[in-house]
Amino acid sequence: MKVTFVATGFQFKKAEFSEAFKKAIQLELRNGAKEFVKAALIRVPVRTGFARGTLLNLGDAIGYNAASDKGSFSRKLVRKRSGVKNVSANGAIEYYNGVLKTPENARQFSTQMNKVFTNNGRTFSFNYEQTVLYYEINDVTSNRYTPSAPWRSFEFGSAAFIDYLERVGLQRLPAITEYIIKKRIT
Repeated sequence: MKVTFVATGFQFKKAEFSEAFKKAIQLELRNGAKEFVKAALIRVPVRTGFARGTLLNLGDAIGYNAASDKGSFSRKLVRKRSGVKNVSANGAIEYYNGVLKTPENARQFSTQMNKVFTNNGRTFSFNYEQTVLYYEINDVTSNRYTPSAPWRSFEFGSAAFIDYLERVGLQRLPAITEYIIKKRIT
């Protein structure tokens, strides 16, 4: 007479999986954000670079030098005249809400670097906002001053972000099966 007992048990390496998942999702959110900024940046026409400058904090948060992109920040229209710096091509010194319009000064009108990516322990978020009113107007409507509008930069940026995550990013996340150990008791 023979009695055989076989039990199969599973052990899940929760801590290891959580750490690997956290690192992977943070990397893929950054990669998606890079696609966002690349798609958005080319849609915003250059003048003083102020509108585009609102994307500098995002570029810095993801380690992407947006200013090095071809045509990203042209300063040909901003030049010295009569010893005065930051004079536009029409001869006027331009300000927005009392701030000289330069790409670097535009940073204060967008989400700060340390708030672009958030994690409350369960939810990982990519948050980006700019508050330059004329950017917002030109991004969604056309008018007589900007015939190239609407820019739709945030629309194209968001689409590029989602497309990246769907095509590439989510496939790069660790598989849960890699963290399950099968045990057999006989």
